[in-house]
Amino acid sequence: MRFSRMLLSVCLVSACSPYSPRLDRSALEKVPSDYRAEKFVAADAPREQIHQRWWEAFGDARLNSLVEEALQSNRSLQAAWSRLAQVREAAVIAGSTQYPQIDAGGGATRNKIDDDALRLQDGTTIPSKQYYNRFVVQSGLSFEADIWKRIASQKTAAEFEAEAVQADVEQTALLLSGTVVELWFRAKELQSLLDVLNDQIQVGSTLLELTELRFAVGKGTALAVLQQRQQLAATKSELPRVQRNLEEVRSQLAVLIGKPPSAAVELEVIEGTLPDLPPLPEFVSPLDLLEARPDLRAAQSRMSGAEYSIASALADRFPRLTLGLSYEFSAAEFSDAFTREAGSIAANLLVPLVDGGRRRAEVRRQTARAEELWHSFADTYLNALGDVEASIAREYWQGKLLERLSSQFKLSQATLRESKSRYINGLTDYVDVIVAVQASQEVERRVLTETRELLVTRARLYRALGGRWHKNTVTPDGFNPRENNQSKVS
Repeated sequence: MRFSRMLLSVCLVSACSPYSPRLDRSALEKVPSDYRAEKFVAADAPREQIHQRWWEAFGDARLNSLVEEALQSNRSLQAAWSRLAQVREAAVIAGSTQYPQIDAGGGATRNKIDDDALRLQDGTTIPSKQYYNRFVVQSGLSFEADIWKRIASQKTAAEFEAEAVQADVEQTALLLSGTVVELWFRAKELQSLLDVLNDQIQVGSTLLELTELRFAVGKGTALAVLQQRQQLAATKSELPRVQRNLEEVRSQLAVLIGKPPSAAVELEVIEGTLPDLPPLPEFVSPLDLLEARPDLRAAQSRMSGAEYSIASALADRFPRLTLGLSYEFSAAEFSDAFTREAGSIAANLLVPLVDGGRRRAEVRRQTARAEELWHSFADTYLNALGDVEASIAREYWQGKLLERLSSQFKLSQATLRESKSRYINGLTDYVDVIVAVQASQEVERRVLTETRELLVTRARLYRALGGRWHKNTVTPDGFNPRENNQSKVS
């Protein structure tokens, strides 16, 4: 398991530096083996593996293409990839001083000396000019013997940070895909709601014609006509609100896929039918959640990196040995530049004596930072467990709610039919019909909203379980930090 690998790599620090890991991770031994909310799931309920791209479980081709486009073109995600590239190069810089630093250079000088060297018998002098050339080729090598693994620890800490930022990018992409899915379901719901409203308006118009006809032949009342007109007007007044919300959702989707809001016209929802709920996914165990969720992997990497930062700070308090080698060729003529040689070798030992407590304070600071990251990780993990528990329970109760609403809708339809029949036979006032129409239409609209909420709850469950799609994630330039960070400096 990746978490075990991290703990092992941290422990290896102590084999080559004066540091031994200090954080107490015994709390992870108390992780539950399953989720309490699984009691809501029937033992024989069908399950399926989470898709490599979790959103494909809903079987909506248009949704799949929107998510893929967002992952390719979203500006925030592209900025996250660029941030990863910066951290990746910072890791290279941090480890560069592990290796000998070699410099080479060259130069040339030409000096002119005026000298009144020749004096004639009459006392006059003849100026004499002399030119001196010097051509130099120099090379130098410097190297710090990393006895206490100060530099190696810095490099490994930077590599863990690169791995954490990689997980941050994956978390950003996971949240982005979830946002696209939720907005798409919202768009489908609103389109379905428009279809329902148009059907309800058509039914209301038919009822209005009926009440007006009954009033014309003396079997109805003007009040009934006015009541039906008011009911029809109330239904029509819902259209602008739904259309406004649909335009807003389409604009938000356009921005998420990296296009201006004016491109929302390209996101026309042709079919408003919401997809069926797919079978429940196989649950990731609470312990495996540490690997499945990007935010938890990021927290783990930062914890491990913090341990190496402590090791580096502690090693900085010990003597530092540096070696140097320089070599020089020089001559008066360029053709003889390599005939005169001079070389030197030097070794320097730097022992920190008095620094005003700076190095010791740095060790304490890095230790406090590691403890902070540990508590932050523990909090993130508890919240992750809570996300899964809440998503499982919420989906169960949301399904129960939809069952009750479906029964309520059937009853409202039956009530509406009975109230119409009694009104036509003169057994009741039209107000009973109006009340039945309002109840039936309200329940029908609510069924749409709660169906969309059930799908959103499932999407959040996929995300709470980590999505699983990140395993094949690579940066736009093809770099996979997970593969490149497998070997750590020990």
